[in-house]
Amino acid sequence: MKKFIKLSFIVSIFLLLNISYARNWQVPEYFTSGIQSAISSDSVHNGDTVSVWVHYAPPDTYYENIDFLGKNIVVVNRSFISNTGYSPNPKWIVISGQDSASVVSFSSGETQSAILKGFTIQNGLGTVYGQFNYRYGGGIFCLNASPQIIMNRITANTISGLGGGIAISGESAHPTICQDTIDNNSANMFGGGIYYDGFADPDIDSNYIYDNGRNTSGGGAIYVTNDTNPNSQLGKIYANKIKGNIAYHGFAAYFYNATPILRCNEFADNYGDSSENVIECDCSFGQSALPDFGNAGDLGLNIFKDTSGRFFLVNGSSATLKAQGNYWKSLHTPDIRKRVSPSSYVAFDTIAASDRIASVSYNSACSTDVIVTGDLTVDSGISLTIAPGKTFQFATTADTNTGDYSSCELVVKGKLKAIGTSTNNIRFSSYSTFPQVGDWYGVRLMPNSTGRLKNCILNYAYCGIQASANDTLVVDSSLIELNQVYGIKMLRSKYAQIRTNKINTCTYGIYSQFTAPIINNNGFFNNTRYGILFIDTTYANITANKFTCGQMLLEPTLYGIEVGRVGDGVNIDSNKISGWKQGGIYIRDSSQAQLSKDSIISNSEYGILCRYSSTPKVRWCVINDNDAGVFCDESGNPNLGTDEEPGYNSIDTSNIYFVINKNPEEQGAIKAKYNWWGTDNPDANKFIGLVDYEPFLSKPPEDGGQSAGITSTSPIFFLSKPKPNPASKDVKIVYSLPTQCKTEYTETYNEWTG
Repeated sequence: MKKFIKLSFIVSIFLLLNISYARNWQVPEYFTSGIQSAISSDSVHNGDTVSVWVHYAPPDTYYENIDFLGKNIVVVNRSFISNTGYSPNPKWIVISGQDSASVVSFSSGETQSAILKGFTIQNGLGTVYGQFNYRYGGGIFCLNASPQIIMNRITANTISGLGGGIAISGESAHPTICQDTIDNNSANMFGGGIYYDGFADPDIDSNYIYDNGRNTSGGGAIYVTNDTNPNSQLGKIYANKIKGNIAYHGFAAYFYNATPILRCNEFADNYGDSSENVIECDCSFGQSALPDFGNAGDLGLNIFKDTSGRFFLVNGSSATLKAQGNYWKSLHTPDIRKRVSPSSYVAFDTIAASDRIASVSYNSACSTDVIVTGDLTVDSGISLTIAPGKTFQFATTADTNTGDYSSCELVVKGKLKAIGTSTNNIRFSSYSTFPQVGDWYGVRLMPNSTGRLKNCILNYAYCGIQASANDTLVVDSSLIELNQVYGIKMLRSKYAQIRTNKINTCTYGIYSQFTAPIINNNGFFNNTRYGILFIDTTYANITANKFTCGQMLLEPTLYGIEVGRVGDGVNIDSNKISGWKQGGIYIRDSSQAQLSKDSIISNSEYGILCRYSSTPKVRWCVINDNDAGVFCDESGNPNLGTDEEPGYNSIDTSNIYFVINKNPEEQGAIKAKYNWWGTDNPDANKFIGLVDYEPFLSKPPEDGGQSAGITSTSPIFFLSKPKPNPASKDVKIVYSLPTQCKTEYTETYNEWTG
């Protein structure tokens, strides 16, 4: 008895596994007469796959009309699931409806497990349906079914009815239409590309819907209607590109008693033979059954770029049409009001760019706040002017644009004018509830562009402002802070002026290469590596800036200013630099900068670090309370003062060392004459290596004037040998003085011996 029970159990498991095992039925190998013969076969069950390939060589056309017959199976172009030697493409397998009916039908309760994937669907005439015997769905007809229609091309279907490409009807219809190309379809009534009605609730997601609707009365790309109960009908129309469609009413779309949700779609270049409208919305159920293009809590993020219609969006009811958080080609409120009708019944603020490509393509004045979820581009030759007090917020998610960076950014190829006021700043920031550094990329000025920013706030970007080979960059009276790497980055900019800004808590306050900027009167606070890193230029002015760095920062800060490969036309003048853990100013790589009247105080290791054959000139600077006032290494040879041009620097005893010359055998003594060393008797032990520091000042120099005291432990003049020698009756005594000073002559007599 036990053996029988065990055997029965094994047989039952075997039968269960055998029944549930999904098979791949290949066409034409197993079913030579075509796709429908495979679907109709009693051998093909729910969960099976019908994979279709070619008879000889692709492309291949199957002339037949397909009905899934209620089976939840996958019908797929084999190039999408296995190695056929051809990359996945719908063009390899064409299903032609022979102008007789819908090419593909789902009308027997198919679920999401029924999948049509990877075919070209063409030459359908539609299915006769309904009380008026209209034809529905030239390419695909879906009645009370919920299949997945994925990665197909639905093209060249022309019918006298509704839904040239696809028609959906019935309260149980919840299909998914995703990543399909729907083009060149037409219905002489409604919905050249897609039509749906009744209680249908489709997901229409990430499709390219273009060039549909010739001879279509309404809704060139999409027509949605519900004559029964609008509160039950939804539908999601997300992330589609809807371009170049044509109809008499609603070139792109027409919604009647319809309440779908539209998000992240792009509408462009849709048109009609009349002066009608791009999108029309109308209703008769209490004047409230309208689509949702976006609301304050769930922004639309649609892009509207059409210009051909009288209006882009028309609301035919007396209720307010929700259309907030979209991009209307313009960022100027009066322009947008001209594009919607009636503007008092269309709620369109705030504006947003979608995660596809949005651009400002004609001169525009932005008078509203903007939320950007992708890249927003100001096109070449175009000017964008932003009104005071406006905010641009950038989403934190990666965009899908074709730009150089994966995060959201404002790309300026033309002109950007963002001039705020002291009480109404213009703000560029993150859209996150809890913003973090690097949430978005920043403002990017592209080659030959112009950017003028005043009284702006830029924060939480990767790089606040990046200017690459641009024509002009002027940044004035702005706050640039909490950016991940750069406050401002300049590469080969032709003209740049950065003045009176606060640049805080970035890795680099300013990075500049192959640029000759004016950087004046800015405050640099708590930048974690550099206040300014400046390389590869001949001329620049870094003047009257303040650089401080809190010693509590966890990261090891480097230098207030670092310059490399710069010429003697680079002036670093009247800056205040303190609190840097590495040093105040670092001069490297054969640089010849001019330092004048800088205050370099309380930096941990160096006041000035000079290396790698650099020869800066240092005059009238105050260099106090650093480990080493001036540190010279690797052939660094600063000019701190000569007989011809005194230094007049104040390098006092608060420095552990005055000057350190690490390699005197290569460069000789550091010239450091006529400086104040904090005492009239400087400690020689504070000079390491050869330093020519005599004569020196006996008191601090007065700013900009001549020193009032010179002291030297050497003779105050140099006496030459008398001529002739041995002396005769008349002897000439010659002496020289190191600088002009008061002298007295006293005649004495000496006997000179040879």
